[in-house]
Amino acid sequence: MRSPAPAPSLRSARLTPLFLCRLCLFCLAAHHAAAVVPGFRTQVTQSGLDYLRSVGVPLLVAQIVGIDIPDISGKTSVDVLGTVSYALSNIKLTQFAVPSTALTLVPGVGITVGASNANGHITANWKYSCWAASDHGSADISVSGIAVTVSAALTATSDGHPAVSMTSCSANVGSMSIDFHGGASWLYNLFSDTIAGDIKSSLNSQLCDQIKSAIDTSANQALATLPIVEPIDDYSEINFALIENPTFTATYLDTAHKGEFYYIKHPVECPFTPAATPANVTNTKMLSVWLTSFIADSAGYAYLEAGQLEYTVTPDQVPASFPLQLNTDSFQYLLPPLYNMCPGCNLTLTVNATTPAELDISAETGLSFFIYGDMELAVLNGSQSIDAFTLNATILSSGIVGLKSVNGSEIIWGNATFASVGISLLESQIGPFDVSVLQSAVNILCEYALIPLLNAYINGGFAIPTIEGITFVDPEIILGDDYIQIDTNINYVPTSERSWVTRPSRLDVPAPAFFARPAPVVENVPQRIPIV
Repeated sequence: MRSPAPAPSLRSARLTPLFLCRLCLFCLAAHHAAAVVPGFRTQVTQSGLDYLRSVGVPLLVAQIVGIDIPDISGKTSVDVLGTVSYALSNIKLTQFAVPSTALTLVPGVGITVGASNANGHITANWKYSCWAASDHGSADISVSGIAVTVSAALTATSDGHPAVSMTSCSANVGSMSIDFHGGASWLYNLFSDTIAGDIKSSLNSQLCDQIKSAIDTSANQALATLPIVEPIDDYSEINFALIENPTFTATYLDTAHKGEFYYIKHPVECPFTPAATPANVTNTKMLSVWLTSFIADSAGYAYLEAGQLEYTVTPDQVPASFPLQLNTDSFQYLLPPLYNMCPGCNLTLTVNATTPAELDISAETGLSFFIYGDMELAVLNGSQSIDAFTLNATILSSGIVGLKSVNGSEIIWGNATFASVGISLLESQIGPFDVSVLQSAVNILCEYALIPLLNAYINGGFAIPTIEGITFVDPEIILGDDYIQIDTNINYVPTSERSWVTRPSRLDVPAPAFFARPAPVVENVPQRIPIV
């Protein structure tokens, strides 16, 4: 439960379904915590990093195969022939295999990946010249026992994007066998050891250069697909920027993200601070994700700032089968002063939030949230709208959350169930009256109109930021105190190997139908209401 916070300015606040959607969707509560605590956080375990290594190394190998090794030339001394000038050109690494790799986390630094017993095949053209003759031909070169060790660091850029860089690299070719073809290839065999040394030195350098190039381009291009600012609708966006460099320990990689909603036209910082999440968890899966209550708090604040916290229910939205219609005739015996105000007139009911919703999530009791606001009933007399009375209302709902995959995105979705609503009379233009007789009517409004309206939006869900191509496998949702935790394995399919899909960046939600469920039976409706 979050502590009271300063009330934001209400710019003709309106309680739209979009506000309800965002607040219920995250289904969270709030606590004040340290300013550096993230609103959204991930933790990649050793098994997750090992999986990424297993899919990443083949991608790296694919970029290494086919590399051009710079031409090699030199001079050597051969018995009888004296000084011989030689040159190798069109040198290509045509095959490269890495049978064994290992990844080690370096606390406070980054990761180190080691490959051993790698082998490959190189093709090249050769030529030589000496005082007696000159010739040319081709060569096949087999290399084996290659060992490569690469260290890399993951950091946050100034705008909160992740970036990876190679910090060190060493490569060592173990053994090499050269088979020369054509011409006086037997001559080359006389100084093949010299040529092998030149090729080894060049290949060692080229391997590290190519790995650095792959990290600088491909790896960072993949990281660039991680959403940083996601537009939600015309009013809000959510910021998932890194707030600090990722943390490396001996057993996991941890990333801390802002996780804050902003009003697009007037972005200001939310006055709340994130709840703390577990420092470390015992997770046998590859990835843990935390969505804290701060996300919901900032959503409510953003929509309040945007003036989107009001919704009006009109007579045409209430089916004829319902026992209470939005007209004064329906209240003739229930609330005579309202009927007498304008017999046969239509009514409108405006629900207006007065503060951001308060949400609570608990490992013991689950999810619940409260919406505080006013319900204003007005009489439509011709072109005039005349205020009748205003109720103060506290709406309580329980809910659930789930996960689904849509077009390559992992969607967290919610569903709300009406629990109760408490009402009191705030002001009245028809005189004082006992509001308890309106309880059934307000319950019907909430259960059959406002909650279905809310669910029409939150059932669609919200995309969890992930690198393109990553999907969750066997995810598990855990409710903690003030956070939702998702433990999951992952699967990665590179862009080139999957069908092209467009990841949703905005929610396209159809307009919901009000009162979609069958009309309730209302019994024991009093014929007259006592006037206090």
